[in-house]
Amino acid sequence: MNPVVRMDRTGCSIASVAAIMGMSYPDMKSLARSLGVTPEDNALWTSRGSGSCWHMWA
Repeated sequence: MNPVVRMDRTGCSIASVAAIMGMSYPDMKSLARSLGVTPEDNALWTSRGSGSCWHMWA
């Protein structure tokens, strides 16, 4: 598995799934958008902070 760097402040999930699936971040982001998932959707952010990855894993 190769690492995938997130390209959005709240793109941790997209980057994680991209790494597992062997896809690039832009390709996975496009697929996620087609399924209605966007890093801008604050309904998907953690309630522990600003929605950044650090807060999701801290």
